[in-house]
Amino acid sequence: MELIEKWFRRGFGFLLCGIVVFGGLGIIHEGHAGATESLFLHRYVGVQSCEVCHSSRLLGGQYQVWKSSPHSRAYADLSSSEAIDIG
Repeated sequence: MELIEKWFRRGFGFLLCGIVVFGGLGIIHEGHAGATESLFLHRYVGVQSCEVCHSSRLLGGQYQVWKSSPHSRAYADLSSSEAIDIG
């Protein structure tokens, strides 16, 4: 009988954890849906705004890493005469 009670308690614990985790995922998903819609309500403010939060050494100096990568020059490359010829 002790074994059955032990399994029941353990099973109930897993069930409760599952409800909390999957219930939380639903809340997170609903939050993301609104985030996409609100994206269109804002305007682009430039990379200098990103630098304020993403320059921290604690975060790995993300802005400096990005700035020295080819990715940071993507828009400049897209406006080049070669890119315009490609269409």
